[in-house]
Amino acid sequence: MKDKKLVQISFAFYDRDNLAKYLEEQAAAGWLIESYSLNHIRFRQIRPEKLRFSIIYYHTPVTANCLTNEQMEYLEFCARTGWYLVAAERRMLIMANQAEHPIPIETDPEIQLENIHKSVKKQHIRNLILYIAMGVLYFIWSAYMGVVYLFASATPPTHFLVMGAWYCALGLPDMIGYYIWRRKARAAAAEGTFYSGVPSNCLFYIAMLLVFAFCAALLVIHSYGINPVLNGIIITIITIGIICGVYCLLGRQLSKISAGVCRSIVTMGLTAFLILSILIPVGFSTVYSFNHGQGSVLANPPDMPMSVTELTGASFDDYITRKYTGGSLLLSQDEYLQYAVSGCPDFCYTITYVHADFLYDACQKDLLKDFAKRGEAITADASGWNADAAYQLYEHGSVQHNYLLCYDGYFVEILFGWAPTPEQIAIVAQKLSDI
Repeated sequence: MKDKKLVQISFAFYDRDNLAKYLEEQAAAGWLIESYSLNHIRFRQIRPEKLRFSIIYYHTPVTANCLTNEQMEYLEFCARTGWYLVAAERRMLIMANQAEHPIPIETDPEIQLENIHKSVKKQHIRNLILYIAMGVLYFIWSAYMGVVYLFASATPPTHFLVMGAWYCALGLPDMIGYYIWRRKARAAAAEGTFYSGVPSNCLFYIAMLLVFAFCAALLVIHSYGINPVLNGIIITIITIGIICGVYCLLGRQLSKISAGVCRSIVTMGLTAFLILSILIPVGFSTVYSFNHGQGSVLANPPDMPMSVTELTGASFDDYITRKYTGGSLLLSQDEYLQYAVSGCPDFCYTITYVHADFLYDACQKDLLKDFAKRGEAITADASGWNADAAYQLYEHGSVQHNYLLCYDGYFVEILFGWAPTPEQIAIVAQKLSDI
């Protein structure tokens, strides 16, 4: 028979009364606390004993095996009334007493509340602030990257958005919950009593379900171009996740799952789903590469809106042609690259499709900003391209043969390896108008 056990149970750092009551129940059942953390409690087996427990919040960190002189004096003071230390968790002391009605160690509720706040502020709140700060930084970084990079690239970096939501969900619910509890406790302390209300995990579960819904939405958004079988798998995972989330949120009392186990199940499940939402979009960039002139064919030639052959009459076999495609249900991109192998000029262009009209202006702003990073974007004649707007790159004191064209519902960036003639511009305009 095992003489040790590890119990995964969730008590808020400041929920002293309910933790003390739980430890008394375990001692009566023959288990005495040996160590405590915010994630689990370790017990050792003893003879069933009726003990009283008190949770004390100390102003400096306490390690049971390495006590300072001040801490030893405090424990000696407690020992005079029968209290002895059984476990320590940084600034939390867990004391036990064999007396039926022991003399309380602390009696002033305002002092008790102040000690709790000092301990929580130095240990728990600092970690929560770090989580929230990390989440905000991820969201700021996502906004800095822009919608095109987030939703139109071949391997969308959804982890910036997901991690932002995840860190905020880890920090905000507990932070809000603590200050709600503290407000009630201060009101009770002013009346001479200590508030022993139970902090609720409801905010945590709601936040986790919101993160789950956010991850699920990103998975659906980034399912662009994925085959129906994989879409079915994604939908199945989403459905199972929703069922588990609702079960943990609403069915915990019926299933008699402890709050700690339930919270851990939700956390681990959503962590796995978070990882899935990051990894799913990766690897769905279809790449074609072939070169007839070198006798190497890696894939069938893609359907290209226009090619260098149509513009210059050059042989298709003189080029290595590649196509990259990817994106999401909001935005997507097709990139076509034709590199010469025999001294002919190169020809490259990228088409960005806007599937959600409300993102058109933001997409245009991001593309123009990226275009201008290489030099200066000057306004060009849009009528020759049959476009709504056109820009040409000005770099190193001269205009380059690099254009950004804005059409209704899509954008095209073209890089010519030569100076295009009016006839070639007309062909390009016709081809792009037929997309």
